[in-house]
Amino acid sequence: MKSKSLKTKNRRINGFTIIEMVIVIVVIGILTAISVVSYNGIQAKARDTTVLADIDNMDEAQTQYGLKHDGNFLVYNSSGGPSSELEFTANDGNVIDVVTIGNEYCIRGYNPDSTKKTINDSYKKESSGGTCDSIVTIGTQTWMAKNLNVGTKIDGLLLHQSDNSILEKYCYDNDENNCNLYGGLYGWDEMMGYTTTEPNQGICPTGFHVPLYSEWATLSTFLGGNSMAGGKLRVGGSSGFNALLSGGIYNHTYVQKGVYGQFFSSTIYSVFPLTEARLRLIDTVNPNLLDEGSGNRNGVLGISVRCIMDQN
Repeated sequence: MKSKSLKTKNRRINGFTIIEMVIVIVVIGILTAISVVSYNGIQAKARDTTVLADIDNMDEAQTQYGLKHDGNFLVYNSSGGPSSELEFTANDGNVIDVVTIGNEYCIRGYNPDSTKKTINDSYKKESSGGTCDSIVTIGTQTWMAKNLNVGTKIDGLLLHQSDNSILEKYCYDNDENNCNLYGGLYGWDEMMGYTTTEPNQGICPTGFHVPLYSEWATLSTFLGGNSMAGGKLRVGGSSGFNALLSGGIYNHTYVQKGVYGQFFSSTIYSVFPLTEARLRLIDTVNPNLLDEGSGNRNGVLGISVRCIMDQN
């Protein structure tokens, strides 16, 4: 009996109770979360240090260029206003535009009246190749410069996107090459993550969200209003938005690729008996940015998505 009691006691000393194991797991989880936050903070600080150094170098290069050309092009102004720390002087000339996406960044210098091409190679800095090409700043807004293309392709002639915890997309003619070129096609519910809340990140990357109807309106107003904004948003237009006319899928039929592009907003309005979503349409000829509503659960199965950057 004594030997049995000792063995039992040893088991209690060497083992963990369920409660003790739960506590250990919780503590490990907390420490891991703290480590991730600290690591992300360190990465962001390193990114910001690099951004400031690049801007300083750009400012010095611009100053030296100006000195060599009788003072012309001597000063920049920051899109956020004058900065004494960087010695920028506010004027109506060139602008430095800084956009950060996670730990990536893009710095561009351009004339606000231009198509936002860089002044020259020394005024374009980015953390990795393609970062600057993935975004476009128009007025006070920064948009993704391409139609969104994320998720698993499903056959739009046979299947319907559904709330199944799998992000799904249609590709025009069920061809992945069309998704690579024109972006994926999404139903409103799939795009929104099956919620009607706005603003909503939906299927957009971190730091971006599905644009509100009011944000599309702001974009249109900046480009001169609906009567001319469509032409400026098309590929080759002055805005740099480069809207691809990807067509769509309606009632399991692919239609109008290369003829028009439609883009969802996150804003809904009710037209009995359907619940519809606000969307914008751009076509090949019409300069207008058309304002439409279309059934997000009845009829429209998939159109394009452009994401807009969150504003702090």
